[in-house]
Amino acid sequence: MMTKMKKVFHDPSNPVWVFLNQFFSRGAVALKFLLIARILGPESVGLISVALICLALMEAMTELGMLQAIVQRKENPTKQQLDTLWTFLFLRGVAITVTMICVAPLMAHVFNASNAVLMIYLIAFVPLFRNSASIGLYEQIRDRNFKLTSTIQAVTVSIDFILCVILILYNNSPISAILSMLIAEIVRTIVTHIVLHTRPKFSFAFKSIKDITSYGKWIWGHSISSFVFTQMDKVIASRFLGVTILGLYQMGQKLTQMAIADISFAFGQYLFPTFSKMNRESSRTLYLFYRVNFSLMISFCALTSIFMVSNSEFIIRFILGNSWMSLIDIMGLLVISASLAATVNISVMFVRAIGNPKLVTILTYVQVAVYVIVLLIIGHVTVNTLILASIIGLMITNMSLLGYIVYRADTPMVMDLVRSSLLTLLLSASLWGTSIIFQGQWLHFIITLGMYFLLIVTEYKIALKRSHTSKQHIDILEGALESN
Repeated sequence: MMTKMKKVFHDPSNPVWVFLNQFFSRGAVALKFLLIARILGPESVGLISVALICLALMEAMTELGMLQAIVQRKENPTKQQLDTLWTFLFLRGVAITVTMICVAPLMAHVFNASNAVLMIYLIAFVPLFRNSASIGLYEQIRDRNFKLTSTIQAVTVSIDFILCVILILYNNSPISAILSMLIAEIVRTIVTHIVLHTRPKFSFAFKSIKDITSYGKWIWGHSISSFVFTQMDKVIASRFLGVTILGLYQMGQKLTQMAIADISFAFGQYLFPTFSKMNRESSRTLYLFYRVNFSLMISFCALTSIFMVSNSEFIIRFILGNSWMSLIDIMGLLVISASLAATVNISVMFVRAIGNPKLVTILTYVQVAVYVIVLLIIGHVTVNTLILASIIGLMITNMSLLGYIVYRADTPMVMDLVRSSLLTLLLSASLWGTSIIFQGQWLHFIITLGMYFLLIVTEYKIALKRSHTSKQHIDILEGALESN
């Protein structure tokens, strides 16, 4: 055991670093919002959400996929290219900050949340420092130095969490969440330059990064459409249903996102550079790796959804309190939406890694179109209709991406995916049956939680065994081809 731990500690590219970081980072962020929800209530959560959505909008409109482009490209960037990239990102940060300050009152009016203006002003400075961080971080991610990047992220999140708790207890105001976030970003920027031994240097040789921005344009297109798809429902909820309803809706999404979608996005931090590396080396291994991880994600989503729905009343009452109990009515739809987003993310990482971000961008615009059409057909805005429209769009994207990957694969995938689906149904039926048999909130929660972890571990071991067997077959086949 000690030998394995030492091996992990001395291997900066080990995926354990990513999972530990994401578990810690997303856990701290989740705990931060749960604390805010418990102490301040739905309206404060709604106001914070308005500021965060405004920031997400501005970042989406200027996201050119530099990180993904550097990780995916075959050649290492030169010193001049790195300086130019840092200059480009710094100017992006300045542009976002200035724009947000100018349009803060308008943004608050659109959300029908005049009390959010000050928080928008404050959060406007976050991208300025976020885009001033060392460009060396991009190189470290390309080289799969997960140990270093994870440590920096964990330090940033820790500062944010600790400051937020102190400030909330001191002044009992939602602005504490934004102020702690800003201070954490300032510290992160300073730390990255110190640790990576870099000095900010302006370079305006933008022609030298033409190939990087060319790849990134599709990330930019996807970023905008993805924002519209994932945040438009919150804008509509705030505008037509009020900030308090937005807070309830946002917290419901946060709960299911923490339990399901965040795990997939954390996994994606490891999968994208790993898929990219495999794409440069062995296509058969690449498709095998995708198949195993996609199947694992399906099983994880199904089991987690069943566990959350069967324990929804207990989870909401215990974590958030009685003022949030209306979330029970929408928990079923929310876990379906989060599960579809989690499985989509695995395919998105794969398609980007093989050099086709254009497809992802096109499909996200299709998602947006489907979302709008569904809402128009339904004809009225409620929380349920917003979630339903999102589910339909995600289903179409899931099927399209999976169909594209299966079509391109040079190894058989359909039967493996069918077998994996049948196993998922069997495991899900076991957990659902357990949830029906045992009654009583505490007993039900403890028994289903134990069964949940048992089934997750079982699925993981089966997937590893299946992966090992398939890898042996691939090695034999490639050995035979080389000998011929």
